[in-house]
Amino acid sequence: MPSALEELDLTGYDLVISSESGPAKGVITHPNAVHVCYCHSPMRYLWDQYHTYRGNAGRLTRLFMSCTMPFLRAWDVSSAARVDRFIANSSFIARRIAKAYRRESTVVFPPVDTDAFTLAEHPTCDFYLYTGQLVPYKRVDLAVAACTRLGRRLIVVGTGPESQRLRAMAGPTVEFKGWASFEELKDLTRNCRALLFPGEEDFGIVPLEAMASGRPVIAYGSGGALDTVVEGETGVFFHEQTEAALTEAIERFESDEQRFDPQAIRAHARGFGRDVFRGRLKSAIDEALRELSGRRLPSTGDVPQTGVQRYAGEITRTLDAVLARDDAAARRLRWEMILPADCTATPRFEAIAVRRAPRGHGHLWEQTVLPAMARGGLLNLANLGPLAHGRQIVCMHDANVFLEPSSYSRCFRLAYRATFRSWRGASAR
Repeated sequence: MPSALEELDLTGYDLVISSESGPAKGVITHPNAVHVCYCHSPMRYLWDQYHTYRGNAGRLTRLFMSCTMPFLRAWDVSSAARVDRFIANSSFIARRIAKAYRRESTVVFPPVDTDAFTLAEHPTCDFYLYTGQLVPYKRVDLAVAACTRLGRRLIVVGTGPESQRLRAMAGPTVEFKGWASFEELKDLTRNCRALLFPGEEDFGIVPLEAMASGRPVIAYGSGGALDTVVEGETGVFFHEQTEAALTEAIERFESDEQRFDPQAIRAHARGFGRDVFRGRLKSAIDEALRELSGRRLPSTGDVPQTGVQRYAGEITRTLDAVLARDDAAARRLRWEMILPADCTATPRFEAIAVRRAPRGHGHLWEQTVLPAMARGGLLNLANLGPLAHGRQIVCMHDANVFLEPSSYSRCFRLAYRATFRSWRGASAR
């Protein structure tokens, strides 16, 4: 996946927005482009949940992870440097980004379709509700155990690998609905006594859907819930992922249940609606564009330049400044720059003349047309020059072709070595 993303050609875009909890931020953009990454989480199986994923994997998968994950972590950190501005979907994820990448981020909460949920005119409020996947990290077992212990009715909506184990531990007051339609889910949500949210989530859409229905949330006090649930106003927290802690939180909620106002809870949830998200995301992107526009590189005809090209440009401009001083050494030489036919820009110099070739471009032009036009010595600042031209100075940049040959293709190595041998040991005249 990383290599596939790096093959995407995004050089024609001034603004690139990546949305990821994986490798999408690894795309390569134009040097003058602004890359904003809306990050839902650094890859969990690489970072904070690596040992959990590995511990639940089979023997071969564990071996594979031990061999490959260090390289993926290195790539993940290096690709984070390609991002100009991180946007996190919660304060919890902002801390993860800072931990993994040592980067600050702006928090913009994800959109919640709060208008799709409504208050019940006369809610039954005779059951607690859990909705979501039945997987280990969501800790549905705590909700099942606490309601079984208290003898409270609990409806569990969702499917997953934990289903059989949860059914085996559940008492008679716990009901498993399995999959439910969206209409059924909305009806259950607006009629529940409270939503139980015992897992640690990056953000958590489900609690806000419950609050948009006017129902309070009993949540584990960690992760995204800290951004969405207000203690004593829209819900209650428990701070240890244990059956005892959740049981105590349910009893504490029931002792003061009348304080929770459905209208106030819904009003709070509407602050996370789609329109709010659009406005905050646009503001964050606009701010990034304003701040980062000042560090944009000088325009080069909207064509990205390599380091070798920038080096050649700097040397040529410095040489032109030296020649323009009109000293005795400069007067003895006539300098000119020869451009290929497809070069769209014509540089201006004080002492160096500019001549354009009538035809040709690329390496074929370099090896055929250029040596015929060069009437004397040739100064080439970018690695290669015409093999047929005997009087030239060539600046070689890529010694790594010889020092680290495995980093280059076989075809490139052969061509480079053949070119280098033709110059090795020769003196410039």
